[in-house]
Amino acid sequence: MDEQKENAPKSDGDIISEYRSAQPDDSPAAPKKKRKRGIERHLYPCPHCGELMLDHFTECPHCGGEVKPRGYHVDEQKRKKIVRAFEIAGAVLSVALVVLVAVLTNI
Repeated sequence: MDEQKENAPKSDGDIISEYRSAQPDDSPAAPKKKRKRGIERHLYPCPHCGELMLDHFTECPHCGGEVKPRGYHVDEQKRKKIVRAFEIAGAVLSVALVVLVAVLTNI
């Protein structure tokens, strides 16, 4: 049972708690430093209560205040390129499927 608990995915609250309780760099747990920097990039204070929270939250887990997510921004030009690439890929896939069906039904 303990193995399942250890292998279970961590919740955002667990990650924040782990970040807050991270040990100093001179401790045996110093290899966590890289992960700390990664998490640190995604933490910011809640505008309502000041507690740290992850950038993709829409509601503060501490005070319940509504916040606008800060993470996962894609500029409009990049988004248009991605959408266009998927449109082209979908069209090519559709044509290939139609040709495949036509070939298989004529056999």
